[in-house]
Amino acid sequence: MFINQSMTKNVITITQDAAIYEAQDKMDNNKIRNIPVVTEENRLIGMVTEPDIKEIGRASCRERV
Repeated sequence: MFINQSMTKNVITITQDAAIYEAQDKMDNNKIRNIPVVTEENRLIGMVTEPDIKEIGRASCRERV
């Protein structure tokens, strides 16, 4: 078996200038735990994961206190 036989072909992505809530919405609506971050040219520049978003939420709460 090769990678191309088991990989996701229609990848859901988000751009680097999107808001955190947009990433969370896309992840929730598509039932995914990770989302690739791409440039406007569709070049991969990183990943956002559920733990990343949870940490951002915790940090945001700490800043408000």
